[in-house]
Amino acid sequence: MQHFSSATRRTFQPPFTTVIESGLLFSYARSTALYRCPADVSTVVSLNGTRLSQLRNRSYNLSQSVNGDPTAWLATHIPNFSRFSQINGPNPSDCLVFIDENEDTMLDTHFGMPTANYGNTNQWWDMPSNRHGQGANLSFADSHAEHWRWTVPKSAQSNPMPVTTIDRPDYDRVRALIRQNL
Repeated sequence: MQHFSSATRRTFQPPFTTVIESGLLFSYARSTALYRCPADVSTVVSLNGTRLSQLRNRSYNLSQSVNGDPTAWLATHIPNFSRFSQINGPNPSDCLVFIDENEDTMLDTHFGMPTANYGNTNQWWDMPSNRHGQGANLSFADSHAEHWRWTVPKSAQSNPMPVTTIDRPDYDRVRALIRQNL
């Protein structure tokens, strides 16, 4: 996993929806508005780091556990399920699919966390959003969704972010939704 300094935490999101419209899910969910939480007021950041007035196109990221990133290196290091019938540990009702991600950690299209075999389990790679009354919305492989409140605010100061003692219950709760072993 590539990590970025706090100066490069935010990624450039172009002010158009071509990438969303060319994605595999778009044929099932054809409104680009579905990909951005209405409470997300974060804006696009240009390649040179200038914050623009354009709202970002999306707020949600796909869990690394669900068809993760099929590149050879990641597929051999980050465990993921490629078919619904493979989902166990966690089971479909506990397997994270989409999460409302913190705008300061949305570097790519996946919500990633260290697993049993890879990474430092005392770090957030990506962090849930802190919208909705110090909480985030999550969807699961069995198609249900939940709103989770956090015990402490989720504020990204660096990438990766160290897990504090008071943040540990939130971290462990989210990490339990991610496939841990290859």
